[in-house]
Formats: sequence, structure tokens, C-alpha cells
Amino acid sequence: MNGRRFLQRKWWMKCVALLGLLVSITVGGVASALGDNAMSVLPKEEESDIVIVIKDKAFHVIKGGSPNPYHPLFLMEAGLDHIITIRNEDDVAHEFVSPYFRDVEVQLSGDATMVFPDDAAGFRIDPGKSVTLRFRAPELPKGQDVIQKLFWCDIHGKDPLSKMRGEIVLSRTQLEIE
Repeated sequence: MNGRRFLQRKWWMKCVALLGLLVSITVGGVASALGDNAMSVLPKEEESDIVIVIKDKAFHVIKGGSPNPYHPLFLMEAGLDHIITIRNEDDVAHEFVSPYFRDVEVQLSGDATMVFPDDAAGFRIDPGKSVTLRFRAPELPKGQDVIQKLFWCDIHGKDPLSKMRGEIVLSRTQLEIE
């Protein structure tokens, strides 16, 4: 990548990060202004097809995937709308990052800041906060029935053996975890 394209991409990514911060502040401000009525605006966890809890510096998929903290994964069907709720029950901030979110338009509800590490995108969630992501999973390329992509915490999950890493499985049809 030549220097000029790199600077243009870096400038664009800073603009998108600023926009994400403004959206986060706006969503938080709306929830604060509404007080007790804020929960009626934000989606309920029961509506989510995937629920992830971050606790003890590990991802725990408690709905829509494998609860194994040593290899967390969740399943999504291509071309369908999905709702993911992520709760950070740790006492430190964590990130939920994947190359998957680079190419998907996401509606965000709750308290999170968008982050853009190299070749990925995701969300930083402060301690005790939660975020809900709504999006349509992309269609799979012709001839492929399954695509697997990693997700991780870019703060604590850079080590390949970390419990702060997991897998997103996108399939043409609904799969079951055994």
C-alpha cells in the first residue's frame, strides 16, 4: 500500500471512530435522559439470538453457541437478521473485535465505543456495561457452505491460547452445536 493510500485509509478510520464515539455518546445520552424508560428503547436480552457474557477475562456464549470458555463460538445463518447482546461483567474494559464486523453494517444500542484495530472492527465495552448489535449476516460466496472467523478482545486476547478469543461460524443453513 503506498503512503498516500495508507494516510487516506488512516484518516477515514479516524473519522469512522469519531462517528462511533458520537453515536455512543448520543445513545448513552438518550438512555440517561429517558431514565427508567431507557430499557423500553434498548432491546431486551430475550430478543437476542446470541448472548455473550464477558467474565473472569473470558468470553462465555450463554445463548446461540458453545458455552465452553476455552473455545467459545457462536453460529449464524447467512442472509438473516441477527441480534447479539454482549455484557461485560468484569471490572475492566474489554473489546469484542472481528474481521467479520469490517464488512457488516451494524446498528448499535447500549454503551460501547467502536474500535478499528488492523484488519478488523469491533466494540469496546466498559465494566458493567452491555451492548446490543443488530445486523444482517452476509450471504456466503457461491460454493461455500460455512465460513469461520475469529473474534477476540484486542486488549487481552492477542495470545492465541487466550480465553479472550473465539469463533464466529456463518453457515448457509442453521447448524446445531453438539
